[in-house]
Amino acid sequence: RAAAQPAPDLHAGSKRAEEAAPGAAKRQRDEAEGSGDDGGAGPPPTTTTTNPFRLPVTHEAALDPAPRAITALAPDRSGARLLAGSRAGGVQIFDFGGMTSSLLPFRTVTPCEGVPVHGLAWSPSGGAWCAAVGDPRLFFFDRDGAAVGETVRGDMYVRDATNTKGHVAAVACVAWHPVQAALIASGSDDGTARLWDAETFAQRTVIKPALARPGRVRVGAVAWLPGGTDTLAAGLADGSLHAWDARARA
Repeated sequence: RAAAQPAPDLHAGSKRAEEAAPGAAKRQRDEAEGSGDDGGAGPPPTTTTTNPFRLPVTHEAALDPAPRAITALAPDRSGARLLAGSRAGGVQIFDFGGMTSSLLPFRTVTPCEGVPVHGLAWSPSGGAWCAAVGDPRLFFFDRDGAAVGETVRGDMYVRDATNTKGHVAAVACVAWHPVQAALIASGSDDGTARLWDAETFAQRTVIKPALARPGRVRVGAVAWLPGGTDTLAAGLADGSLHAWDARARA
């Protein structure tokens, strides 16, 4: 006769699971106790953690993309318009006040066919803007994108670029004086920075940076010091920084 078998313990499996993983059971209890009435969602992350600079990132608008990479941007001082230049050579003009839900630019202009846009700058009043492209000339436009003038192209056969009345290689950068509406600066692959009259488009002066060794070094960036000063700073391709008093150069 077979011996009677003990009745199975229906709770043995759960006891073994809790003994085998006491940490997991404790975590489950802690989560249940800490969930509260909000279903365990917990407090929302603080603003300083998710957005330390408190930027208005709750809204975003994707403007119409250019056919090639964007290489230059310039908002006017009022923030009403934005210029966007691309490697394809076009400059898109966005008017935020009159923009529709399509988010398209109201006009696209091409300062010079077949060359990329390197830099853009608004006049202090926002009534005009200038484009520096892969061409020795600067191109000037009114607020709505109508061409109003351009600077002359220098004589590339003159060995000393300081003896010409214009750049002899592509303009790399441009900076409009923040106060003087008739003064604008540019830097070029020809190794010079130049000051221009924004009303007559004539060259005022040419600046040749002092180099550690003879040669031609690209002037890749120019900027006016803030506060309405006449100090012009330039950054060169060799890593050097230069600054001049424009009053002494005009």
